[in-house]
Amino acid sequence: MLLVRSLYFSDASPLRIGDIDAILDTARRTNASLNITGVLVIDRGRFMQVLEGGRDAVGGLLLRIAADPRHRNMKLADFSEVSERRYHSWSMGYADAQACSAPVRLTEFDPAPADALYRQIDSYMGQTRYAA
Repeated sequence: MLLVRSLYFSDASPLRIGDIDAILDTARRTNASLNITGVLVIDRGRFMQVLEGGRDAVGGLLLRIAADPRHRNMKLADFSEVSERRYHSWSMGYADAQACSAPVRLTEFDPAPADALYRQIDSYMGQTRYAA
């Protein structure tokens, strides 16, 4: 199986209480069924998400996300073949960037080299108590 990793940014439509939990529950079920792993970072109405898995599964999921009205201005920052998963522990890990120490606005990373984005995500995931 060809393994890929993608990273995208999008602006979130206004979220209501419970929306994030619902998004994570759905993502975890869907990702587990597709053998996809990854993380979601949210910062003040902006999403940054990494998806890892088979090329067809990740590509298909990206198309579904792009059509989801909760996402606007979706921008693919990375889509590359990889030899191993970086976020293999999570069907969908989650971090609220504002809850992390020394939070950096996601807009400061758009655009940025993919390596810098992954290092920032690693930093958020290492600090968060929300990962699952």
